[in-house]
Amino acid sequence: MKIEINYGNTIHSDDTIAKYVTYLFENIQALKAFWKETRNEGKFNADLKKLTITSQEYISSEEYFSESDEEPFSTEADF
Repeated sequence: MKIEINYGNTIHSDDTIAKYVTYLFENIQALKAFWKETRNEGKFNADLKKLTITSQEYISSEEYFSESDEEPFSTEADF
C-alpha cells in the first residue's frame, strides 16, 4: 500500500483546510481488508476502479503550513 497526502485549495473562515489521505492498493483483497478495518473510523470513500481509499478531515491552517511541502503563493509570480 502507498499513501498520498493532498490538501484543499481554500482556507475557510473557521481557519481550516481540507486534508485528503489516499491509500493506494495493489489488489481488491487488500482494499477490502483495509475498508473493513477503517470504514467506521472517519470519513472514507473507496474507488473500486482505481483501488484507492481516501479519507478527508479538516485541519487548522497552522497545521497545514507546518506540515505541507507545498510552496506558498508568491504575490509577484502568482498575481
